[in-house]
Amino acid sequence: MPRLTGRQTHRSNVPAADPKEYWKLSLFYPFLDHLLSELETRLVYPSDRFSAQYLVPSNLHKLNPEIEENLFVPFASDISDEMAALQESELSRWKTKWQGQDDIPDSICETLRHANSDLYPNISVALTVLLTMPISSATAERSFSAMRRIKNYMRSTMNEERLSGLALMHIHRDFAIDVDAVLKKFASDGNRRIAYAFSY
Repeated sequence: MPRLTGRQTHRSNVPAADPKEYWKLSLFYPFLDHLLSELETRLVYPSDRFSAQYLVPSNLHKLNPEIEENLFVPFASDISDEMAALQESELSRWKTKWQGQDDIPDSICETLRHANSDLYPNISVALTVLLTMPISSATAERSFSAMRRIKNYMRSTMNEERLSGLALMHIHRDFAIDVDAVLKKFASDGNRRIAYAFSY
């Protein structure tokens, strides 16, 4: 529990009866609040930025005046004021460029290659932001749980080569191992007794 002083000047004085309560109020709840707000900012609020998908040439036919008017609004913080004034003319040039062409891109990556940042700065920024946005909540690979099972306190002194070999065997355990090939490899590494046994 923190020291109790008459006047605390460097941080807010959290009223708490015991240390557990103090750390819950001063650290755990603020951290949880910050974590939730960051997740909302990253995953929930940017959904209006997905409107930049209309800039992909295969989707340009879906544009209507209402969408065109609000297309670059979500990217206002990423686009400078000078460039914001050119949005309408830039969008009309972009649509004209792809009219009548047979081979048009249908993905964001291909479209970004054709979006010259000097000729189409706003479109280039919008596509770059769209390309870097999270589109799913991917889970982490479960290799850490495998490593925890392999490297326990009994095997704490094993070297890296053995650890990586055991990890590969554990993670890829569904592969069939040819026992004869393993024994021949082991025999060729220099153990004479095994080599002698295979010579007959």
